[in-house]
Amino acid sequence: MILLINPPAYDFKAFDTWLSPYGLLSMASALKKKGHEIKLFDFLDRLHPGIKNSFILNSMGFGRGKFYQEEIDRPEIYKNVPRKYKKYGLPWEIFERELHSMPQPEAVLITTLFTYWYPGALKTIEKVRAAFPKSKILLGGIYPLLCRDHAIKHSGADIVVSERSLKKAVSVIDEILPRAENPPASDFPIPDYSLYDEQTHAAVMLSAGCPFACSYCATPLIEKKMRWADTDEVFGLVSHLYKEKGVLDFAFYDDALLYRTEEHLLPFLDKILRSGIKPRFHAPNALHCRYLTEEIAGYLYRTGFQTIRLGLESADPKMKEILGGKVDEDEFAAAVNSLKKAGFTTGQTGVYLLAGIPGVSFSSIEHSIRTVHKAGIKSFIAQFSPIPGTAAGDELLKEKIPGYSEDFDPLYTNNTYWWYKPEIYNELENLRLLSLRLNAELEK
Repeated sequence: MILLINPPAYDFKAFDTWLSPYGLLSMASALKKKGHEIKLFDFLDRLHPGIKNSFILNSMGFGRGKFYQEEIDRPEIYKNVPRKYKKYGLPWEIFERELHSMPQPEAVLITTLFTYWYPGALKTIEKVRAAFPKSKILLGGIYPLLCRDHAIKHSGADIVVSERSLKKAVSVIDEILPRAENPPASDFPIPDYSLYDEQTHAAVMLSAGCPFACSYCATPLIEKKMRWADTDEVFGLVSHLYKEKGVLDFAFYDDALLYRTEEHLLPFLDKILRSGIKPRFHAPNALHCRYLTEEIAGYLYRTGFQTIRLGLESADPKMKEILGGKVDEDEFAAAVNSLKKAGFTTGQTGVYLLAGIPGVSFSSIEHSIRTVHKAGIKSFIAQFSPIPGTAAGDELLKEKIPGYSEDFDPLYTNNTYWWYKPEIYNELENLRLLSLRLNAELEK
């Protein structure tokens, strides 16, 4: 038996906005095909029987809600951040009880999402090691990919998988636990949601990677090239979950959902229209404005998209060059008009603007907020998180963090830490309040 674990999140804030351990569930699919028995423990499962009735499951609408949480001591790095620091996820007692009720796993796979959530993964490894000292523990996900040296030095895992390749991860398992029948693993298997008894939502992907290479984004580091899922398989997953488990809400995790839509997204949406099912789709990751035509906006509306977010980052031409120049003002205006013409409301749409990135002035961000407001669409301020290995992230970290190139602590990548830096906090708060006030005017 192989035990898969999605560890708790240690952070100042965390909400279930359609979060799923997509990579871990894809691993489950691949490993099952190789004949392995799989067991999952997901700390962020809000429907776990141990905590299911402790809060309103759908408090944020569309299947979203709050995680079970408890306040914990802040790390020394965060001592000057005036926010409560919490462990989000199931209590350790429930985890330990389930560990003691199962046979010793042949291997334990632990994933990670954000680099600064690593303390939850490390604590999980400690608990697993205590319960199953003979089991091989593998650590994967975003944290060891972007912070490999730190993960090798501090995690305590037997094997650190620092490549974003499911085939590579499965091959490591093949070496540890060889099987007589060993079919090759797909590099884009459909996630196995059968490991959950109940769900309020599910994540889906038609693609991985992005054709752009923005200075602040980790996607080019995580995905070296674009990869594509089988459209029929993704449709089959959505149809099955909708009909058999009553799942209504599906969030696309794609970084470039509208790229090459004729080959991927539109055929998928055609299948949805012909099937007669009525799921609710959400695009929480920024959609590229230049690809959002009237035709595509119409497809999104007809197939039940309820949440649309556009990526603008900045409306200042000078700042666009710093940020990658992937959208100009005309493309943004055309995208907004396409959404409105299709029938989308103010409450369903919004635009991400990036604050705190080196070289982007606060006056530029204010200009962008007002430009977005004039277009009749809401703005959402995304605080810059410095990601190791990206040009913008390395620039800020090298300037602000002593010894960055040595034993760097990924806790420094938490965007809340940077929001509360004294030299920028007031400016950022003023921008946030301006955005909220102008958004409220659009809802009147």
